[in-house]
Amino acid sequence: MSKVQTPLRQSPFFKKHRYSVFFFLFLVAYHVVVVNRFQPWRVEEITYAFHAVDFSLGLATKLLPGAVFNALFGRFASRLTASIYETVLILLFFAGVSIFLERFVLRVQPEHRSAALGLLAFYVTGAYTFSVYTKELGMLDVYWLFFSLLFLIFLEHKWLRFLIPLLYVASIMIHFSAILNAIIFFSIILLYRASIEQKKKERRIYLLIFALSMLVAAVSFLFFLVYEPRFICPIETFHQKLQEHGTDFFEYYDYAFYNWFRGEYYRPSELTGMDFSLNKIWQLILYQVRFNFDLMQSIGSHIIIAFIGGLVILFPLLLVFYKFLLQHLRMTNNRIGRFCALLMLLQFPFTFLVAILFSVDVNRWLTHGFLMIFTTVLLIMYYEKEKAALLLEKIKKAAGGPEVKLYYLGYAMIHVFAYF
Repeated sequence: MSKVQTPLRQSPFFKKHRYSVFFFLFLVAYHVVVVNRFQPWRVEEITYAFHAVDFSLGLATKLLPGAVFNALFGRFASRLTASIYETVLILLFFAGVSIFLERFVLRVQPEHRSAALGLLAFYVTGAYTFSVYTKELGMLDVYWLFFSLLFLIFLEHKWLRFLIPLLYVASIMIHFSAILNAIIFFSIILLYRASIEQKKKERRIYLLIFALSMLVAAVSFLFFLVYEPRFICPIETFHQKLQEHGTDFFEYYDYAFYNWFRGEYYRPSELTGMDFSLNKIWQLILYQVRFNFDLMQSIGSHIIIAFIGGLVILFPLLLVFYKFLLQHLRMTNNRIGRFCALLMLLQFPFTFLVAILFSVDVNRWLTHGFLMIFTTVLLIMYYEKEKAALLLEKIKKAAGGPEVKLYYLGYAMIHVFAYF
């Protein structure tokens, strides 16, 4: 019996981009049905606070998304418009991801495409890639995803790649902790791209972009870390602005800008007035770590469960990735490439373990670390077909086993049994 040829199947666009259409529809369906259990994607009270701010409150990090939102919507800014706005951004992001995944699949040899799709099934499902961003719509971290997509678009464009240093600054403007995820990811991929470039001129351009990006990232990070408190308006003015924009949720910005958390200061006020010095930076870091460990103790066993449970869930995939990256290291001959391969191996433990010194959001940082290493592996496979073939051949041999199918079922459906 012949297959029914619907108008969609017959359209030139579908024939050319059937993989993009499939990935996009799958991502949307998965996040509607499995991740959010048919609940509408919406900005909640906590995440709406990130949309109720702008630069009239001061020159500081953590204000950029709100400043853009308020500039776009003005007097129409509300939780409803924020929900619509963030939903549109996520859908555009899913569309961009789908296009990149299609390019990846089409670049793979035909005999390995089923294995490639099997690998990508883990990328578009599960609790540690994109799920947190629709489960908690409108969080600050999602802008690192948007910037990462722009980074990959800029990377291969002759002129847009010179805008990459601006993405470093923009990532710092989202939050200081960009140095543990977006900045690391951008830097590793820039070095990797330089290492595989055959033309000397092009290699030098990528290295120049890398050097400029690292410079502006370092300057931006130190500037905001030390001087940000001096630019922020008084706490009473900040609260008034939030209320004018429709929210009474003060806790996040009280903590982030004024060192005030649940009725007390966790950092001495005299530290803010200190002149710039290495001692001041060290003291700022030390007080943040102390505060985080005190908060961990107050939360209790949930942190340990999230920590161990997340690593157990991800262990089989991480094992596959680390075997691949070790093989990539052995097969790489030039110095930049080998150094970059070493950074790839260190990225996940560094991002995750350092981040939890400063944050109790274990699932969030597992997501950052895992998504980075997964995307890095896919990019190596995209640029180096022979290495992709080696991994996909192993996946092809193992994919039919019942243990792999059972693992994927648990990995993809974890949202049905637990909250993330």
